[in-house]
Amino acid sequence: MAAGSGRLGRGLATEGGRAALAFGFEDLGLDRVVSICEPDNVSSSRVMHRLGMSFDRATVDPLHGVPLCIYRLEQAEWEAAQ
Repeated sequence: MAAGSGRLGRGLATEGGRAALAFGFEDLGLDRVVSICEPDNVSSSRVMHRLGMSFDRATVDPLHGVPLCIYRLEQAEWEAAQ
């Protein structure tokens, strides 16, 4: 295994998330971006918080019955943080 491969916590998800948010808000002109994860996925929740996203609501996947957490970020919130 190459050095560094398989390691978590290198910030790649946060970096990718920032790029996706910039594309959505700046290039596509979206008003809001939402992100969904399972409640047990603590790492994903942390990334969403780092990106400035706020917990919106808990729900259940209608097809699989799996609990889900919905996070959101409004364009105005994104712009204020830039």
